[in-house]
Amino acid sequence: MEEMLQRLQKSAAEGDVDDMFSILAEDPLVLERIDVIPFMTTPLHTAAREGTIHFAKEILNLKQSFAKKRDHLGRSPLYLSLEGKHMLEVGNPGYWDLQGTYQGTGNMAHKI
Repeated sequence: MEEMLQRLQKSAAEGDVDDMFSILAEDPLVLERIDVIPFMTTPLHTAAREGTIHFAKEILNLKQSFAKKRDHLGRSPLYLSLEGKHMLEVGNPGYWDLQGTYQGTGNMAHKI
C-alpha cells in the first residue's frame, strides 16, 4: 500500500486527477485501506494544502469520509486549506459550504 499511497499523494499535490483514476484502476480498494487508519494525511489533506481544488473535489466525490479525517497533528483538510489561504481568496466565507455541497443540503451560489 505504501507505493500506492505515495503515488496518490504525488497526484494530489500536482492535482493530477487522471493519475488518481489510474491508481484506483490498479488498486480499487486503496482509498478504503487509507480510511481505516485513524489519523493519517490523506490525499485530500495534500490536495487541500496544495490548493489543487479539482483533485480535492474529485476525491471527495469518491470518499466523503476523508473530509472529516484528521492527520497526525489533528488537522482536517478544511483546516489545511484555510491555513494555506487557498479558500480565502474567494473573499466570502459563506462561499465554501463543503458539507452542504457534498450532502446535497447546502445553499451555495457557486460550485467548487
